[in-house]
Amino acid sequence: MKKLLFLILLVGIAVAGIKYVEPVKDMARNYLPAQVLELIGETPKGILERGMDQIKDKTQELLNQ
Repeated sequence: MKKLLFLILLVGIAVAGIKYVEPVKDMARNYLPAQVLELIGETPKGILERGMDQIKDKTQELLNQ
């Protein structure tokens, strides 16, 4: 019973982190499957958003050289 309560608490903290902490939300939208994100009420990044993020990262990388 203690393990189940601990697991529920851990999942609750993870969901709260995904929903309310912006860097964690961005990471989750990039890497978690769409079904998991829909289950907790978030939308996954579309192909256009992912492409724009890659362009932004490459541009920053080139500017920092």
